[in-house]
Amino acid sequence: MQTLPLNVFRAQLATTIDKVLAGERVQITRHGIAIIELRPLQPIKAESVPRWQRPVKRQSLSKNAAAMNPVLVERDEQAF
Repeated sequence: MQTLPLNVFRAQLATTIDKVLAGERVQITRHGIAIIELRPLQPIKAESVPRWQRPVKRQSLSKNAAAMNPVLVERDEQAF
């Protein structure tokens, strides 16, 4: 486990987070007293996330919808 003073942690935030994501634990101290411990979370499997919480894949309008209502197609293209 690595121990960092708070000011060093602030200066090296991105590097420290990369270390935590790689599996290392990091303890943050303020005035020599440990105040925070960062550790990686266990990986989340997609199957364990309820279906209603999973991200929705954006689908484009079908060609038939374009022929029926060009306003919908224009609005769909403007979204990106």
